[in-house]
Amino acid sequence: MLKNYSVINILGIRLHKISRPDLEKEIVSALSAKGRPVLFIATINPSFIMRAQKDEAFKDILNKKTTINVADGVGLKLADKNLEIITGVKITSILLSYAEKLGKSVLVVTKKDSLTPKTAIQHYFHINYPKLYFSVREEASLDVREHDVLLCALGEAAQEKFIVDNTSFIKPKVAVGIGGTFDVLIGTVRVPRTKYFGWVFRLLANPKRLPKIIKSVLIFPILVIARRNEVTAKQSR
Repeated sequence: MLKNYSVINILGIRLHKISRPDLEKEIVSALSAKGRPVLFIATINPSFIMRAQKDEAFKDILNKKTTINVADGVGLKLADKNLEIITGVKITSILLSYAEKLGKSVLVVTKKDSLTPKTAIQHYFHINYPKLYFSVREEASLDVREHDVLLCALGEAAQEKFIVDNTSFIKPKVAVGIGGTFDVLIGTVRVPRTKYFGWVFRLLANPKRLPKIIKSVLIFPILVIARRNEVTAKQSR
């Protein structure tokens, strides 16, 4: 049974204040349980929150249909400095490790035009998780049996909507939208260890991300600070 974690609200989107060890425990529990609802994890970053301001269906998923929303973006600390940042890369690594140990199957759903092709992901699994049961499919050719873990790499909103629409027949124990996680794990995109400027390297690898970067790096902090000042002003009256 999921613990009752504290929840905060950032521009109308809920986030759970959960630590990495607690998230790991929830993942192991979900993988080991029978007949339990899917553990649906969303990795929230500023871009997600900005997207949800105009995409009501996406906003509804993040507020009502996901199980746990983790903070995956240091910019979210503007809203709460005590948030622990747990990246999609870290969650994916935890899931793959336990899936291999517990003999669980993993399905990766990716885009046909992804920066990292499915053959590279397959090679990565063979080298790093040789005992893992896995399948890597492009969304257009999806025709699969049930899997214990669903890693959906279709990009923000699209991947969360895919999970909602397809869990009934894939029936995963754990489902996560992981965006460009494999781009980082495999090295298609070289992201430095610094917490603050990884977005620069992602932008260089994919210039089409510029509008998203502007919203996340410039507009998001302005809105968060403005909202905080608005709340402070009301409280001081």
